[in-house]
Amino acid sequence: MNSELQQITQWLNGCKGQSLHIQKREANDLDETHIQLEQVTVANDYPDRRDDYVSRHELILHGRGYIVNSNPALNVSPPLPRDRYEIPLLGNWRGQVHNEMVQLMTDRASYEITRQPFNQLE
Repeated sequence: MNSELQQITQWLNGCKGQSLHIQKREANDLDETHIQLEQVTVANDYPDRRDDYVSRHELILHGRGYIVNSNPALNVSPPLPRDRYEIPLLGNWRGQVHNEMVQLMTDRASYEITRQPFNQLE
């Protein structure tokens, strides 16, 4: 595990039991998710499938959560599938740890993970 990933997983492990807000920006799209973090894992060495969407490494955040609906008129926030949020570490990714936030940038998307001051899921 490289030092950036080690710092990021250490920060995330310090957030276990807390609510996190995740913003993912890809092209002109913004997705937001809330998760009550239970566990952090790093999956390594996926076979090279020659697919740009399947990475060889990924950061996985485990916990109950929901996807923030971009259409407030629907008034529905779907649950997080399989109680996990996966961040594929594609290409030349990089990350930074700040006091209350982690930023990750991959070849496809950028992520901001912020610690929430209160439990968003209750």
